[in-house]
Amino acid sequence: MNHLRWLQFSQMPNHLNLAQRIITALMGKWRTMVFV
Repeated sequence: MNHLRWLQFSQMPNHLNLAQRIITALMGKWRTMVFV
């Protein structure tokens, strides 16, 4: 569901887009840590 939010953020400037990618990567790591 959060992916929809990220799609909206992707329309913003490049620096925010870069931050978005970093945040998604960090959240991905957090998810793996939680599930593992």
